[in-house]
Amino acid sequence: MLKIYGFYFKKTNVKPPYILVGHSFGGLNIRLYASLYPEEVAGVLLLDACHEDQNKLMAPALPPPNQKQYFRQFAVEGTLAEFEESLEQVRKHKTLGDMPLTVVTGGNQPVHTLESWAHWMGFQKDLAALSSNSRHVILEDAGHAVHIDNPQAVIDEIQKMHDALKHAAEPSLKEK
Repeated sequence: MLKIYGFYFKKTNVKPPYILVGHSFGGLNIRLYASLYPEEVAGVLLLDACHEDQNKLMAPALPPPNQKQYFRQFAVEGTLAEFEESLEQVRKHKTLGDMPLTVVTGGNQPVHTLESWAHWMGFQKDLAALSSNSRHVILEDAGHAVHIDNPQAVIDEIQKMHDALKHAAEPSLKEK
């Protein structure tokens, strides 16, 4: 089950608004946080993030050995039932409005079949559609762990969002 730890920010004296970055299941966590506390979030970056329909549509299309490995991963930090509960929690939140959103997808994931890959890419497009102010970036040289396979590209995307937010916050010359 997802738990929101907003108090973590408060204990570290980090003040909102935040740029949230989440990979895989972490993407699910920050989507929920951004939906529940939009006034605290300046922007969101989803790094090959989970989608609420992946267990229903993508997982059955994986080759049997990969499917077994896929479902086994949920026993590491909980149970499949708890993961499903988390998917249901985020399913209730259909939009991030016009919140700045960048979806970064690893384009090199050979564990997929053509069918499971089509589902995954569709999910990534769905995630980008959560905001009317979004970008979808595909890193062809990265797999699911985009932040490990191409850390500089992820850093660059974070910097782009930071710069765009900073620029948007600066008063224009016309207002002076």
